[in-house]
Amino acid sequence: MSATIVAAPDAPGGRPRGLAIALAAAFLWSLTGVMVRLIEAASTWQIVFYRSLFIALALGLYLAWRYRGGVVRAFRAIGWLGVLAGCLVGVGFTAYLTAITNTTIANASFLVTTTPLIAALLARVALGERVARRTWIVMVVALAGVAIMVVEGFALGGWIGNLAALAAAACQAAYTVALRRGRAVDMTPALCWGSVVATFLGALFVESFAISTYDAGVCLMVALVSTALGNVLFVVATRYIGAAELSLLCLSEVVMSPLWVWFAFAERPTEWALLGGLVVLGAVLLHVAGQVRGAAR
Repeated sequence: MSATIVAAPDAPGGRPRGLAIALAAAFLWSLTGVMVRLIEAASTWQIVFYRSLFIALALGLYLAWRYRGGVVRAFRAIGWLGVLAGCLVGVGFTAYLTAITNTTIANASFLVTTTPLIAALLARVALGERVARRTWIVMVVALAGVAIMVVEGFALGGWIGNLAALAAAACQAAYTVALRRGRAVDMTPALCWGSVVATFLGALFVESFAISTYDAGVCLMVALVSTALGNVLFVVATRYIGAAELSLLCLSEVVMSPLWVWFAFAERPTEWALLGGLVVLGAVLLHVAGQVRGAAR
């Protein structure tokens, strides 16, 4: 199997499928915070190293199985754009884990919601993708919800976590645009390359490689369930949905992440955070409903 077109970009009738895949990716990503909270003693850099290592191994095995003798060709097919996308997602992995281990899950998630606006601007410049008026309106409403959440939530987090969350947002936005530009080929190898980059960063700064079997098991669970599978679904979704809209749909992660941690560990968001979360979720759901109705006509 060659590393050529695996799905027609912006395929007719593929929008509802893309919406469902994007929301599934957001759901899996939203589990990262609650899983990381299960870690007992591992440091941030140990988590970065082992999670990224497990992702790289899992994706490497998957690509070896999928392409068999053509795996090298699959990596070559992504070109310089895939290498760039891999570097972006690798730094993004590291920044997001740094954020959620240095601030509240809610605070990190809220700051990541700047992703759609960054993605919209980058996609307009790099890809010439026009953003529909309705999408801009929904983004503004969603960001209003974020503003409500941040009223009380911003003060709860440290500056290291806040800055890391903003860095993760910028990397995710640029990564999305890079995937959209290279959507004519399977960009999954770029994700594998990004995991190698994150593994290298973790190894560079980790204090010790010795962690408990339990913590290693949690890192493996985060790697396979939340990150690897979630990002593979995200790569597939880029074939059907524009960068700004895709980032907007993934805002549902922002609402779900704090809820899972609240239910599991009583890390309760403020009333303002809950209100803002409902605004964000409502905006995303209305947008998805409108897109599905439009596709059905």
